[in-house]
Amino acid sequence: MLNALSRAALIAAAVALGAPPAGAHDLHAKATPCEWTYEHIVDLGHEVVEENPDATFTDYAGAEARKIVDAMNAVEPVSDWTAEHVFVIDPAIDEAVRVGLFDEGCATHAFRVPRGAWQGMVRAALGDKS
Repeated sequence: MLNALSRAALIAAAVALGAPPAGAHDLHAKATPCEWTYEHIVDLGHEVVEENPDATFTDYAGAEARKIVDAMNAVEPVSDWTAEHVFVIDPAIDEAVRVGLFDEGCATHAFRVPRGAWQGMVRAALGDKS
């Protein structure tokens, strides 16, 4: 049986690779059909934290999600992603966080991002909250 962190990595890979045609990888295409709902990822985020007390799960919504997505869209290659929620699972066991975008109730994009790069992106989008 997969632990929650392994499932999080599989979800990120499945969502990121789910839409492209044979062998191609289009980072700007939405994954279809909706296999990972908001509720699935929230449950998974809570499971990761339960299994590893050093892990964190963050759900950015509303204006915060829009600001983060706007900052992500400005990075080359420029994109036009949208998201109602940006979720972040930081497993605290390696140097990457798992980031997912949700729009219209479905996971649309997921990626592993180096922790430092992600923290810089959030600071640039939301300001320093320390």
